Amino acid sequence: MCDLRRPAAGGMMDLAYVCEWEKWSKSTHCPSVPLACAWSCRNLIAFTMDLRSDDQDLTRMIHILDTEHPWDLHSIPSEHHEAITCLEWDQSGSRLLSADADGQIKCWSMADHLANSWESSVGSLVEGDPIVALSWLHNGVKLALHVEKVLLCASSQTSSIVECWSLRKEGLPVNNIFQQISPVVGDKQPTILKWRILSATNDLDRVSAVALPKLPISLTNTDLKVASDTQFYPGLGLALAFHDGSVHIVHRLSLQTMAVFYSSAAPRPVDEPAMKRPRTAGPAVHLKAMQLSWTSLALVGIDSHGKLSVLRLSPSMGHPLEVGLALRHLLFLLEYCMVTGYDWWDILLHVQPSMVQSLVEKLHEEYTRQTAALQQVLSTRILAMKASLCKLSPCTVTRVCDYHTKLFLIAISSTLKSLLRPHFLNTPDKSPGDRLTEICTKITDVDIDKVMINLKTEEFVL
Repeated sequence: MCDLRRPAAGGMMDLAYVCEWEKWSKSTHCPSVPLACAWSCRNLIAFTMDLRSDDQDLTRMIHILDTEHPWDLHSIPSEHHEAITCLEWDQSGSRLLSADADGQIKCWSMADHLANSWESSVGSLVEGDPIVALSWLHNGVKLALHVEKVLLCASSQTSSIVECWSLRKEGLPVNNIFQQISPVVGDKQPTILKWRILSATNDLDRVSAVALPKLPISLTNTDLKVASDTQFYPGLGLALAFHDGSVHIVHRLSLQTMAVFYSSAAPRPVDEPAMKRPRTAGPAVHLKAMQLSWTSLALVGIDSHGKLSVLRLSPSMGHPLEVGLALRHLLFLLEYCMVTGYDWWDILLHVQPSMVQSLVEKLHEEYTRQTAALQQVLSTRILAMKASLCKLSPCTVTRVCDYHTKLFLIAISSTLKSLLRPHFLNTPDKSPGDRLTEICTKITDVDIDKVMINLKTEEFVL
């Protein structure tokens, strides 16, 4: 059962939908087991859930769903014998790693490119060693791992602390004796790398889950000022879930609260600090695993009762914006997804029907400014993006069929071109498909038999 809600514009953080599956009775669900969650660049969400049968046997399940169709859940018996500690998608979003507390690792991949059919043919075992983190390497995509900043979260039975550390260069003091012996040393002071704490929070309520942003952004003082002036905050916040059921978005460097969401029926004031809230008498429903989307505009969480919640995060964190600036924010993120190949569903959560026409036009303008080679690479992506946008407005919904038809025809054309193999290459700079397109353009006759007569049999071979 999914409760889908079309969010209103202007909120800092609000609920997009909640999924609760009726086939999971409370007697079979194991809330004490740690959960894992992962969000792929295709906007597929994988999460774990342990179910107990009538004879008290545990089945460790991995569930996968598409954020656009959350009611269509695919469940996989993982065959892990211990609690699953990690889930990690690869860069293409088509393969998933799972690891457990006993050192067993499995690699899951789509069967026949179907998101509702998964199989594991590869695995590894480091017996007795709990796996605490996973990462894909050598995946063909250049990665820039940021190892100079670390977020630390430590919890006790009653409270938590969160600290942000940075690796910085500092001057190393040199004794005067060495400066006299070697004047060069005195001219250029040697440096050493040291970990320094940037910010910290104390006496927080117990943190139950942490989600870090995936959007690569620059954190220089100049760029941070530009982000503040333009009210553009994606990638600048990280999410903290607390045992009282609240979720806080805090600045990734200063750890200052940027937005708060309360899941309880009686929300508390937003400006009340977490450390001053009274402790609840009993355990509240809280998120045990969280992940931010690839543009940081949405957040998924699995709570202690097995429900899945998706929250949308405003790019401006609730600050009022002019229409032009709001469009520019969304356009920038759409272009980012078009270039990287990432799915853009989470951006559509923030598009209002009145924005669709302007976004489609501006997106097309930016596309036409690119080089011919880049336009060829992005040609199908921009069609798919336009189709997704046009679905959101009754004024443009009639164009959706046109865009999908064009995508279908491009797929047929690409398939036919790939079947052609030149017998001998007369024009090295052109493929057989390009030559065939050129001939069909010159010959305007629609009779296919007459077109075939004009083709040289030695030039085109299937």
